[in-house]
Amino acid sequence: MRVFLGFVLKETYHVLRDRRTLLVLFGLPLVQMVLFGYALRNEVENISTAVVDPAGDAVSRQVLSALAGSRYFDVRATLPSSDVARDWLRDGRVRLVVVLEPDLQANLAAGSAEYQLLVDGSEPNTARTMVAYATVLLQTTLGKAARAAGPAVRVEPVVHMAFNRGLESAYLFVPGLMALVLTLVSALMTSVTITREKELGTMEV
Repeated sequence: MRVFLGFVLKETYHVLRDRRTLLVLFGLPLVQMVLFGYALRNEVENISTAVVDPAGDAVSRQVLSALAGSRYFDVRATLPSSDVARDWLRDGRVRLVVVLEPDLQANLAAGSAEYQLLVDGSEPNTARTMVAYATVLLQTTLGKAARAAGPAVRVEPVVHMAFNRGLESAYLFVPGLMALVLTLVSALMTSVTITREKELGTMEV
């Protein structure tokens, strides 16, 4: 036990005298805690959004107002058609497009309405979050308008994913996993090579 305590004390003194080791032991974990605790968040905010509003009626204005007033959405433009919206989505200018019906207010009064969500699906988890946020906001806003129009109104969302329709996570994880594996293999091979050279006595420093 005394040998072990002596070893611990010796290593402690070595660490306290080496500033670089102290930096790695205490500075790096502190930076990582701050980074992972505050900088890296799962919340999706300020989603670049465009709206296709061919009607421009009172209900669609309520939808635009609700989107603009939410911290989760950043409404960049009101576009004239779905084709233009798909071009914006393809060019990366927006990540979400809300397409409203031409007769949205009349359809609500008739008892049935729908809206479309065109979503950038290149990042599956983010895409699901965007759909969830948009669906809750639109269902709430249109639900209020529907209750004013009549007691039994059905509002249906239609979701279209762009670039990754099946939301396959492999497209996202495999490239990152390849980089991680290459990094680990490179570090392992470097360690093995240095150890072999040291054992053979052919390493010159």
